[in-house]
Amino acid sequence: MLGDVELAKQWLDDACRTWNALMPCSLEVPTIDERGMRALREFRENLMNVVLSGDVDTTSQLPLDSQSLDIQLGHDGTVRLVPYGNDWRAMHARLLVEIYTAQVSGTWHRLKVCRNERCRGAFFDRSKNNSGVWHDVRTCGNAANLRASRARRRAREQSGSVTRS
Repeated sequence: MLGDVELAKQWLDDACRTWNALMPCSLEVPTIDERGMRALREFRENLMNVVLSGDVDTTSQLPLDSQSLDIQLGHDGTVRLVPYGNDWRAMHARLLVEIYTAQVSGTWHRLKVCRNERCRGAFFDRSKNNSGVWHDVRTCGNAANLRASRARRRAREQSGSVTRS
């Protein structure tokens, strides 16, 4: 989605629409250009490395222009991190607010990367024991399990033919 400006605009529009439906504040859709796409791709790569490493402290190394983030005290006394702006820095801020929220709530460890090398999609593991490894068991999981099953069968057949000779 970050390889083409038009696809990136569609993704940002969908992501912001979802964000606004779930969050108490409304955020405008950031503008995107080639520079912004490069920055978001770099951010995505860094974030994938953090998720794969499982090291929560590594998120402090992700680049963010802090001018895209306000800290506000609500009427109820709750401190809120509020992203603002309308460019790629605002998207960085929005994503880091979500990461921070997940870390504070204890759900950060449930963000994973699909074990299927052909997919590598990020997903939120909703399994009871946090044991999910596929973003979608029906697609990535079935394909991987089928490949593994065929490899085991071939290995058994080869070992069986060697012992008979």
